[in-house]
Amino acid sequence: MKVSWCYSLSFQCSYYSQKLSRRSKVVEKLLNSSPKLLFYKGSYLKNSMEQELVTEEEILASIRQKGIVNVEDVLAVVIEANGDLSVIKKTDNSSLNSTLHGIEREDKEKF
Repeated sequence: MKVSWCYSLSFQCSYYSQKLSRRSKVVEKLLNSSPKLLFYKGSYLKNSMEQELVTEEEILASIRQKGIVNVEDVLAVVIEANGDLSVIKKTDNSSLNSTLHGIEREDKEKF
């Protein structure tokens, strides 16, 4: 009985939050996060890391998981809307018009 009640409550919360987010941009912004830059060109973006509750160790772990040995080889680390960390390697033709386009920076601007 308790399990079905929990499923019902969970479904209702999900339903109403989706409905509210469709009607209100403010609610949508609160419920649906957007990708955010956490590390860029060798610098940890501390304010963004604090807002997203991500530590330097987690960023370093995501870099290691990509098989990158030197942090200097990383252009950026982005936290995606689903919470995953994406690591973007430096290349000779690194361009801000690539996959970083539209990502929120610490200063609330977007690339």
